[in-house]
Amino acid sequence: MDLSKEVVVITGGSSGIGKSTAIEFAKKGASVIIIGRTKSKLIDVLDQLKKYNEKCSCIVCDVKDKNKINSTIKLILEKYGRIDILVNNAGIAIYNEFSDLKDEEIHEIFDTNFFSIVYFCKYAIPIMKNQSYGHIINVSSVVSKISSPNLAIYSASKSAVYAFSESLYYELKKYGIKVTVVCPGATKTNLFNNKSWEKFPAEKRHKNAMPPEKVAKEIINSVKKYKFEVIVPKSFNFKIKALHLFRNSIMKKIEKLPR
Repeated sequence: MDLSKEVVVITGGSSGIGKSTAIEFAKKGASVIIIGRTKSKLIDVLDQLKKYNEKCSCIVCDVKDKNKINSTIKLILEKYGRIDILVNNAGIAIYNEFSDLKDEEIHEIFDTNFFSIVYFCKYAIPIMKNQSYGHIINVSSVVSKISSPNLAIYSASKSAVYAFSESLYYELKKYGIKVTVVCPGATKTNLFNNKSWEKFPAEKRHKNAMPPEKVAKEIINSVKKYKFEVIVPKSFNFKIKALHLFRNSIMKKIEKLPR
């Protein structure tokens, strides 16, 4: 598949999976628009993207604000005339027992991880319908299938992303719009920068964490050779199936995770 004519929008594009995915798309010649909260970080990434395509750009947007999301989509449409691929990647995680989470933290997690996806899809889908073409890629997590202690709301938000994506898959197929849900395992990103993760020893936190470039390449592959579900690394496919077969014994292992 030739990606050089594609207009690609990526949320959380200033670091981690979003940044790596943006670079991979730009290398293929796509016009990439990265979205994030911090202008300086976006500009740094944009400089890298423009080495491959001068048509790349960045937009500062608080993805928790649906009005700003709507304005951002309108800006992109005015400049590029279309949106071919939407990668909803923005996300946060707070590592804490559910009962210790503040109300504002609960809302922040769901607003960032789930409702930002809802509203980017809401405003982008009509554009894709008019084109009779589009591909929505929503980044969920393996915790949507295998939950962990101290991540109750994060896991719930990612499970919501998965269910939402699956419903969209059935709804949008008749319009020529594809939907992919990506479920990465632990990845070396800024997600772990939240102070709450100090409770989880760094040596254990990053022991099996993969580089974001690995997830980015799988996202590109899902566009070239369409897949609805992408689980990274692939070894998690076995773990997920095993969980459903041997839930009780596996849950005992999960119970031993740091808290």
